Amino acid sequence: MKPKLILAMLVVAGAAYWGYMYFPGGSPMDDEKNIRLSFRAMTQAIVKKDRKGVNALIAPTFVDKSIKRQGLINVLTMKRTLYNAKVQSVVVQGDLASISYARNEVRGKESEPIATKITGETWARDKSNPMRWKLKKLAVNDKWFRTNKIPPKVVLGSAKKQRVLGSLEKKKSASMEVGRRYSSIGRRDPFRSLISFEMDVETGARDVCDPDRPRELLESYDLLSLKLSGVIQGGDANLALIEAPDGKGYSVRIGMYIGKRCGAVTQIENDYILVEEQIPKVGTDAVVFEPIESALKLRPEEG
Repeated sequence: MKPKLILAMLVVAGAAYWGYMYFPGGSPMDDEKNIRLSFRAMTQAIVKKDRKGVNALIAPTFVDKSIKRQGLINVLTMKRTLYNAKVQSVVVQGDLASISYARNEVRGKESEPIATKITGETWARDKSNPMRWKLKKLAVNDKWFRTNKIPPKVVLGSAKKQRVLGSLEKKKSASMEVGRRYSSIGRRDPFRSLISFEMDVETGARDVCDPDRPRELLESYDLLSLKLSGVIQGGDANLALIEAPDGKGYSVRIGMYIGKRCGAVTQIENDYILVEEQIPKVGTDAVVFEPIESALKLRPEEG
């Protein structure tokens, strides 16, 4: 057999194997399925530190102000002891798709785990292969795919490695004046659960997002009524100090929920936190929730 023919057969076999491993089946019309397959292929390539596989799944039109294509490949294939990603939603518009997913990774050996909720990562259809989709644009809140930084290990109980930004003001307890009578009119029953009380005044059960998930304490309050009083820094495990309308303080981590609209805390910075709420979409017969990102900022008097 001629060498050229053998070489051609090897190339075809290699391409078929790669397609089988990364894109098993699927139809060009089933966009969401193909997007998930492409996303899974990228996840596998990241886990294997496969530079060739990662490069093949980045669109030629990829552009980012903070990182170049080669830099992104370096970040995606850096040494990790843990990496997993789970798609939560896919929105397709023609040849573009917006993916939201939860990602967990551990960089290096002794670093802190990085848990990130990505919203709005853009993928584009491959023109040469409609079944394949490629990463076109990173999400705005995705700071970790834009850097190869390894977060330091946080030593719990070490005051030297933690810095408190802002502080919760001590609230004076309001005592009832002598001779003043207490009236329960218009007040919440103190023996009823605050969470169940707030759920009673909602517009209806059909408007409640994620009804099967147990509610957290700060989901009893409207997001606008909460106040960011400070941030505790400790490597990557920042803590936000949230003050409720009643003056009580709570510590909040990334992944916890605050506000009445299933507001997931996605990012905690020195002077603000980002919260992704689920807002009912107007003009639809079925109840459809769309993610809306809001920010709670540290007030100047607290900084």
